[in-house]
Amino acid sequence: MRTLAPPLSEETKTLIGITSTTLAPASVFIFWTLLIKSCTMTKAKDEHLMSQKIRILFNDSHANVKPELTHHQGGATSFAVSFTNYFEKKYKDVELVSILFSDNQIDKKIYLRHTKPNKRIKRDVFEVVYPKEFVTRKYKMDFTKGDLVKELSPLLDQINLAFEKINPDLVFLNGFNISNWMIMKIAHERNIPVCIQHAGVWKKEIYAGSNSFSSDIKRIFNSMEKETLKKTTHQIFLNDTSRKTFFAMHSVDKKYIKKTSIIPLPAEPMKTIPVTFKPKEKYNFGMVARWDGVKNHDAIYRLTQYFRRHKLPHTINVVTQFPNTPPSAFRKKYEQAVTIVPPMDQQKLKQFYASQDIIIIPSRFETGPFVLIEALMCGKTVLLSQNTGWADDYRHYDLSDMIFSPRDSGEKIFSLVKKLEAKPSYYTQRFNTLQKKIKEECAPQKVFEEYYKIFTKLTTQNNG
Repeated sequence: MRTLAPPLSEETKTLIGITSTTLAPASVFIFWTLLIKSCTMTKAKDEHLMSQKIRILFNDSHANVKPELTHHQGGATSFAVSFTNYFEKKYKDVELVSILFSDNQIDKKIYLRHTKPNKRIKRDVFEVVYPKEFVTRKYKMDFTKGDLVKELSPLLDQINLAFEKINPDLVFLNGFNISNWMIMKIAHERNIPVCIQHAGVWKKEIYAGSNSFSSDIKRIFNSMEKETLKKTTHQIFLNDTSRKTFFAMHSVDKKYIKKTSIIPLPAEPMKTIPVTFKPKEKYNFGMVARWDGVKNHDAIYRLTQYFRRHKLPHTINVVTQFPNTPPSAFRKKYEQAVTIVPPMDQQKLKQFYASQDIIIIPSRFETGPFVLIEALMCGKTVLLSQNTGWADDYRHYDLSDMIFSPRDSGEKIFSLVKKLEAKPSYYTQRFNTLQKKIKEECAPQKVFEEYYKIFTKLTTQNNG
């Protein structure tokens, strides 16, 4: 049954410039259909604006949405947990909406799934569901950028559909990868402001994992990261080291520095344990890192071989997870040399840190390893790669002797332990000073207040 629209008043006809003779009967119906649809859309938009809430779409983590299925792995996940917890409690004028990319090995179909807020997750969650190999099988292929974008069009269509349903005021990207590039692309096309936090420098990670990608894909991914300069409205770096590295690797003009900020990772409020160290005959060394070339598990293996050659009793425990692929020759050797510990929740991770004597971060490059924050808060000494964002802080607090090169031999890495043994109170005092600095500067209320200011500024500028 068709519902007829009420007649227009003469005043309304005059205002919109039509008379009874302007439109044919069929056209009148079409006109009214379009007018009513337009009014409905305008009303929805007005209601959203009247709610005075900033609707922020951000790439969430599965461990943050489905913690029962997967554990926290990496700084990006830990950040997502802190970000949602703090914003949902503190800022009532902000509405967060999650977007995820979920593997579909059941029927291999690509579609958009929407989960409404519930008692456990207080925000809308949109998932682009697709078989993982739909993307990963392209990593070894030779493509032009245009060809790759066409190949990704089924995913881009679903992201576009999510944007239609969400109508975000702002997009926040926690880190960068091909998924976030697709989100950025759709947001840019829709003229929606985008803020990105560079959890790393993707170009560094791409070339560190050199066997994972074809030369064409490396080149394309490099150009995608460079696009963030023009397709995002604001960029956040964890420290000055990561910003300088990003600018140097992409030959960035200094004029872009005005659209950047430096905000450290948040350190979750927790009972801080003073850093202590006692020399002993046998040490437990710990490493927490994904199985990735940039994390430099090679350095850990070199250290194990030094222990073996010199018949030292020390052990190395590595929290990581191997991919579901046939193991390489190196991986087989590595598994024999270290104790592999599966990923765990945050509470158990604290217990892991407590059980170790020394934590090692040997990364080939890392902007601001979250592991350092966690380990220091648990009272542990940390040996650190010089290619990380915290290296400058180590130098500032006279902890240069605890820094090594990612290429160093096992003997040279272990020489840092000898220095620590020689002056334990000297170094632990400095570690505790760094711990205090991190606790103050990385306090969630301080970190996220900076984010909130940026978000409100970007949305105000866009609405203006």
